Amino acid sequence: MNETHSIIMLHLVELATNQRRVEMKDQAHDHAMADLFREDPALALATVETILTNGDLPELLVAARQINLAFGGASINATPCNEDPRPPSAEPV
Repeated sequence: MNETHSIIMLHLVELATNQRRVEMKDQAHDHAMADLFREDPALALATVETILTNGDLPELLVAARQINLAFGGASINATPCNEDPRPPSAEPV
């Protein structure tokens, strides 16, 4: 297990044993994760690094939503666009 996984596991164990007084039972999962990320930004970074290492795109989208909720930011529109963003005179790549 690498250091990133160890950090995540430590936080999960702390939550499970109530060493941290985080009230999550009445909150939606995204809001609970956003609270954790706000409290510990290093956990947010470690989570994203782990997801990128594993190559799990659906999980990355979930984490992006939770991190956006935690730290604010622009609304994310994941609708694919079929238009070429380059001006008409641009050379093809």
